[in-house]
Amino acid sequence: MVISSYFGSKDDRNLHEAVETTVMLAVLTGACVAVLSFGIVPVMLDLMSTPDDVIVPASQYLRIFFMGVPALFLYNMSSGILRAVGDSQRPLVFLIISSILNIVLDVLFVASFGWGISGVAIATVISETVSAVLACAVLMRSRENYRLTLRDLHINVKCLKQIFCIGLPAGIQQGLTAFSNALVQAYVNGLGSSVIMAGWSCHAKIDQFAILPAQSMGQAATTFVGQNLGAGNVKRARDGVKQTNRIGVGVLIAISALMGVSASWLVSLFSKDPGVLYYGTLFVWIAVPFRFCSAWNQIYAGALRGAGDARGPMLIMLFSFVFCRQAYLFIVTRFAFNVYTVGLGVPGGMDCVFDAVGDLLSEEQVGESPGIIRA
Repeated sequence: MVISSYFGSKDDRNLHEAVETTVMLAVLTGACVAVLSFGIVPVMLDLMSTPDDVIVPASQYLRIFFMGVPALFLYNMSSGILRAVGDSQRPLVFLIISSILNIVLDVLFVASFGWGISGVAIATVISETVSAVLACAVLMRSRENYRLTLRDLHINVKCLKQIFCIGLPAGIQQGLTAFSNALVQAYVNGLGSSVIMAGWSCHAKIDQFAILPAQSMGQAATTFVGQNLGAGNVKRARDGVKQTNRIGVGVLIAISALMGVSASWLVSLFSKDPGVLYYGTLFVWIAVPFRFCSAWNQIYAGALRGAGDARGPMLIMLFSFVFCRQAYLFIVTRFAFNVYTVGLGVPGGMDCVFDAVGDLLSEEQVGESPGIIRA
């Protein structure tokens, strides 16, 4: 939001400061997170009630995976800068390259070299590093006002404060939501069946793809709103959010319908085991009726962040995805602990709707919001 607003208002000096600060922050934060995460792997696995027979390989995978966190942070920040200035194609290309490379290296390291779960983690780290290098290379070779210059890397306190005002609430939300999802996994593990766990894992992979359009449109809404408010065009920002919401809901309804009719086939891409197919398909069907709600969540949250309000989306998301989800699981599973009640734990938090987005993007509140950079 900070970069898109400076870009929209054509403030080249502050835009350059924001880019350098953002990249430097990504490197430092990624390194800190990698070190901390590496040390708490046993605690994480214990909280997730991980079965004893998978603790060792899971620990190996996570420790290697966390070594790639700095590259992951750097790619996300660099691609975020590109999207903030309207370039969404090259981040997509880099992600496709990274994904293909990941698959190729998985086959090479596991099938050919016999490295097992460690090979999968190493392939992930390498592919993430490649995508980060590609994104940074584009920024460094650009001739536009958002060019990345390594010798200018530093932390600008003013920009850092603005970034934290928007990014910190979003980071807290994502972190706590991920922790909440881990607790959901603990309930799944508590069902005591490796077949159910595998079915849930298949469902989770499918669900990650299903939500991508909503997440992408949410990011687009952040950029669109930030640039237009930076340029002082409030009406265009509001109209863009409305159009994005209509498109997003329509796309998610179509995806949900496809998921529903092809659930068994989608799960079979990951496992041919009859039990895994049954439970994976069941979990997909449970989530399908609620999936379109994620369009509202992501798009309205993105629009509000683009308008400088990061606390509102954070509080609403945490109430929905953390408090309501965990309260539901804690209470309902005391009376009926089965795949149906646990499966509803995730979609039960999807129906958070930002009804006030129109008011929050009004002329008066745009002028009053401290997070908005005016042209």
